[in-house]
Amino acid sequence: MNIDRRILTQLHRVLQFVNLFTLINFELDDMAFSNGRAIPPLVVLLISAIGLAGASELPRLLSEVFFGTAPSETLRGQATVSDGDSLRLGGQRVRIFGIDAPELDQTCGHGPQATACGYAARDRLARLVAGRTVTCVVQDRDRYGRLVAWCEAAGHDLGAAMIEAGFAIDYARYSNGRYASSETRARGDRAGLWRDGFTAPAEWRAQRRADETR
Repeated sequence: MNIDRRILTQLHRVLQFVNLFTLINFELDDMAFSNGRAIPPLVVLLISAIGLAGASELPRLLSEVFFGTAPSETLRGQATVSDGDSLRLGGQRVRIFGIDAPELDQTCGHGPQATACGYAARDRLARLVAGRTVTCVVQDRDRYGRLVAWCEAAGHDLGAAMIEAGFAIDYARYSNGRYASSETRARGDRAGLWRDGFTAPAEWRAQRRADETR
């Protein structure tokens, strides 16, 4: 039977942790019995973790033991905007978490009133990050290999700012409704793209794929 080496390493870490936890728990139980005061389980847990990895490694250890992942990576620097919901930062392609903006070649509105809303969304994001340091906290990686991250510039949540300006919508499928209230306000105010109306980006992409397969 072949077992992934990473799984074996993880199991080994968990066993180390459990053994150390048990040993320290016995010692602290003796102390508690002597002075008549109980030791909270969380204290035992933290002491065990520090003993296993050292205080500086505690966040990484707890994250790996309980979630199987390292703590979120943080990128910081000057960003280059790709479209209304993605950018490049620190040599990485980043998809802004929780929002969906029109595709670059998407148009909104109808007939002669149609606007190049994909470019409008890109330009709006570009103005938000221009000359500012952008910080992105990585949450995941999407199927295209891009990092999915919560991003801010000058203390402003870029996802929220794009939605409030009416140039993106809450991507409820992934955001769990984080920006739903911001979207409702933007729609009510007819901000940005809401003024002329538009097809939701996900629907537009689905329609384009359907057209391409005909």
